[in-house]
Amino acid sequence: MTESGTRAEDAFEEKNKRLVADAYETLFNRRNYSAAETMWADDYIQHSAHIPQGRDGLIGLVKLVVVGRGPRDRRLGRLLGRCRQSALAR
Repeated sequence: MTESGTRAEDAFEEKNKRLVADAYETLFNRRNYSAAETMWADDYIQHSAHIPQGRDGLIGLVKLVVVGRGPRDRRLGRLLGRCRQSALAR
């Protein structure tokens, strides 16, 4: 591979990383759902069986949970496997 080919591949990889990071920031942190709709395909494949398929399933999950705010936080923790079972027993 030539040096310029390597630089082009590196630039492409960095662009993809920024795209993914921006998509996650937009949906999960900023919760800008209309912008997120332009960043995920309608037929987005969700690999977690307990989350509905498609872009609407992913965005619906994010709308369902509010991180750090009481009972919904425990629900997110359960989905992500972060809570002890006793913390979920309420």
